[in-house]
Amino acid sequence: MTEQVEKKEEEKKEEVKEPEHNEMEHRALSMGWRPKEEWQGSEDDFIDAKEFVRRKPLFDKIDSTTKRLKNVEETLTQLASHHQQVKELEYQRALKELRLEKRTALKDGDTVAALELEDKMDELAEQHKQEIQEVKQQKVETPAPTTEFLNWVKYNDWYLKDPDMHDFADGTAVSFIKRSELSGVKLTEDEVFSHVLDKVKKAYPEKFENPNRQKASAVSSGDRNSKGTKSGYRLSDEEEAVARNFERQGIMTREEYIKERKALVGDE
Repeated sequence: MTEQVEKKEEEKKEEVKEPEHNEMEHRALSMGWRPKEEWQGSEDDFIDAKEFVRRKPLFDKIDSTTKRLKNVEETLTQLASHHQQVKELEYQRALKELRLEKRTALKDGDTVAALELEDKMDELAEQHKQEIQEVKQQKVETPAPTTEFLNWVKYNDWYLKDPDMHDFADGTAVSFIKRSELSGVKLTEDEVFSHVLDKVKKAYPEKFENPNRQKASAVSSGDRNSKGTKSGYRLSDEEEAVARNFERQGIMTREEYIKERKALVGDE
């Protein structure tokens, strides 16, 4: 009886014994490969250890590129949100000034000026309303940026950094696409990117004279380690992440971002 129990125990041990792998399979396993018995995807998608090792540099490059593109997309979203808040602040300030002027006019008994100022306030409010509607419409109608576009922006960061060059590029692209459509020519994204870049370089040659130029940063290491600044404004954790991302992308320095955030909350 004892011999039978021992025999069954030995059989169980043999059943759970780890499969043996050759040197190539061990190398592939260390890189994240899984043998066929552990593969959970489609059988047609499974590749052996040798092929996995051969493709690993390609997998790493794809993964790295994907991460960079996600970062660019995140930056575009952050920048759009920031500009929208700045526009809202400008509207509120303009409205406040007109209200003060109207109050002064009424106090002085100048009803004509007061009525004119009221008309300006109505015009400003209507313009602001239209801008909000346009932004909402853009969110509905504008398709998500393609991988090709995000990759192009990654290597042409002036598109994010310089508003004038950004607007010039967009206008050039729209004009080029419309002319081509009228001529019955269907353009590829690469053709549009190439045309836009060529026009931008001709319009702003000084921006491309030294491709290795770096924007000087006046932020000391001590400032970087603190969310506070000499202005007294303290960034939240989310704002701190945005500030560092903008600075890393060369859009604006951390101090410039803090200054704009301070203005947004009216901490002057």
